[in-house]
Amino acid sequence: MKSLLLLLFPLTLSAQTFTTPAADVLKSHPKLSASNYVDYNNLYAANDHSMTPAPDGYAPFYISTYTRHGSRWLIGKAQYDMPITFLEHAEANGGLTKQGKTLLQELRSLRQLSPDDKLGVLTTIGFEQHNGIAQRMCERFPEVFGKHSKINAISSVTPRCVKSMVEEAEVIERITKQWVAQAAGTKHIQQIVAHSPLPKKIAEALKKGDDIKKHYEAEYTHPERLMKTLVKQPAKLDHAKQMEFMEKLFDLASNMQSHKPTDGFTMDLSRYFTAEERYAQWRYHNVGWYLSYAAAPQTEGIAPWRQKWLLDDFIIAADTLVRKDGFSGASLRFGHESCLMPLAALMEVGCAGRQVENLDTLDRVWRNYEIFPMASNIQLVFYRPQTAGQPILVKALLNEREVTLPAKPVSYPYYRWEDVRSYWVRKIESVRL
Repeated sequence: MKSLLLLLFPLTLSAQTFTTPAADVLKSHPKLSASNYVDYNNLYAANDHSMTPAPDGYAPFYISTYTRHGSRWLIGKAQYDMPITFLEHAEANGGLTKQGKTLLQELRSLRQLSPDDKLGVLTTIGFEQHNGIAQRMCERFPEVFGKHSKINAISSVTPRCVKSMVEEAEVIERITKQWVAQAAGTKHIQQIVAHSPLPKKIAEALKKGDDIKKHYEAEYTHPERLMKTLVKQPAKLDHAKQMEFMEKLFDLASNMQSHKPTDGFTMDLSRYFTAEERYAQWRYHNVGWYLSYAAAPQTEGIAPWRQKWLLDDFIIAADTLVRKDGFSGASLRFGHESCLMPLAALMEVGCAGRQVENLDTLDRVWRNYEIFPMASNIQLVFYRPQTAGQPILVKALLNEREVTLPAKPVSYPYYRWEDVRSYWVRKIESVRL
């Protein structure tokens, strides 16, 4: 399988590269170390989002998207409770330092602000992210949202996804005065935009990554310095539990950017980590996400095929709509990062589809924060020619940033839709699940 995928679909030569080392990026923008917890607005502020003018004689008329829900409370109770329990146990077995007592108090306050009925719920910042995305989409592509445009939106049944869809739809309706048809909950929609049972072939391949993840967890998670600052007698505490505590505390620190200080979230948990520790934890998560959802050769490069149905939907929708004379509109889909990540890899947008043999060098060419922060999105923008007989063009935006596609561009970032479509169809058909 591995050799077949590499032979049929080699790394696109035009795929974008990173010019600044990840360690330097994270020193300048430490919140990007949060991986899938990154506030979309923090990534947006760190990148260039200038748009390349369309070739002469072309205008946008259709947008097809997949968007992850916005920022949220953490999903599991254990993510909040385990660090508290750990420090309480340490307090009873040797005591806490002054800094440890301060952290315990902060964690208890955070838990009070995060009751069980808030687990996984969209935050104020989550709503704001989608508000901004929808506004910019309307401003950049007014031709798509003009008079008589047809705009459809579908969502996973998960409430945070539905609320993300509703927020963007309301903004579009307010700006364009056009109705957005919204739907969620059918079995067909769930298969397209949400989690689907893993085909056996993919599940078996992903097991090959388990030991690799454990190796990098041990390599990148070193709680010794942190423990000395918090606990008086670290030797009394199980080392595996220390590692788990460090990782869960890092998750809490990472997700603080999903909340506003004005909502009571004033604690800065990131201060308990050094820049080197933040970078190391990010590298660990970067490898983990890569092995589970990207085209990692270590897991046979097959993980992206879990979203073949989603890519099929992009192709079918385009086949139906782009040939309609005078059509304008949008197909908007809302779901999860566990769908967007493999979709981006399957599409090979930007750096997402890269295959890296040496995971020690992964962060040179594949960075999770560029692909799936909170409210991450893929936008395919279609352009119609004014002159008959000319091809329909398409460009891809990953988190509103122009990125490469797996074909020869007419003039970057613009590609012939038929070239991109043919590549994707051939790729999808190459694997039977």
